[in-house]
Amino acid sequence: MIIGTGIDLIEISRIEKAAKSAAFLNRIFSENERALFSERGFRASTIADNFAAKEAVMKAFGCGFSSGLYRDIEILREESGAPYVVLKNSALDKFAAVNGKTIHLSITNIKDLVLAQVILESESICGY
Repeated sequence: MIIGTGIDLIEISRIEKAAKSAAFLNRIFSENERALFSERGFRASTIADNFAAKEAVMKAFGCGFSSGLYRDIEILREESGAPYVVLKNSALDKFAAVNGKTIHLSITNIKDLVLAQVILESESICGY
């Protein structure tokens, strides 16, 4: 059963400016994500992909920017390059509270924009 959806659209140039700050990268992204960025040459488009995906996950949970979940939501990549979500700490608690089963993530990156979409599925509606 679908219990949440989230979508985020962001200009890559906005993240490119913010990503020049180590404080921004450390505050928003996990060590694993920063390692991914390093492997990919700290491309602004990759950083923007992850930022938009985190926003979309938070929206699917019904949270906003100020929820403080950024570092508890990791956006990583399969060997094929497909993105996936790893939840930790309070984000994992939110997922468990809604009987979360699966998080589907899609990221589209076109020229100057990144679009991330999330669908949150639950085992059942019990406890939601």
